[in-house]
Amino acid sequence: MAVLEDLPDLAAAALGRATAYAALGDFKNAVADLTRLLEIEPDNADALAVRGVYLGCDGEFDGAAEDIERAIELAGASPEMNLHLVMVRLGGYQQRRTEAAEPTDGGVSEEAGEDADSAEESSDGASERVREWFSRFVYPRTPDTRGPDSTAPPLAP
Repeated sequence: MAVLEDLPDLAAAALGRATAYAALGDFKNAVADLTRLLEIEPDNADALAVRGVYLGCDGEFDGAAEDIERAIELAGASPEMNLHLVMVRLGGYQQRRTEAAEPTDGGVSEEAGEDADSAEESSDGASERVREWFSRFVYPRTPDTRGPDSTAPPLAP
């Protein structure tokens, strides 16, 4: 794009700022910065890949998969990109499973035997565990201190 030809450091600056936001756990602003960059340069495979990872960290697994698939289409597959794609699809699968287990009428399923408040707390906790698992495994910001064989928190309580 002409804008990026005039300002070649714009993409690097946007990626750097988004990375800084993500390092602070602010995935919404990281995604917003990358979205603005992608409005200027929609075929920036790096921005798509990074935004896909950050969307996954924020629990937006469908959008994450779309971005990573598009980045792979533009730049080619790599083991790292394939892993990211598998992880966001797995996160999306787990999220859909959690949502499917929730009652749709606002009440409690007979099998669950819980009141509505308990069911809501349980689903919120499950969604948070999926986001935490994805963030720790795919985009770790801090080392896992639980031990050398530890890779991710368990999905089930």
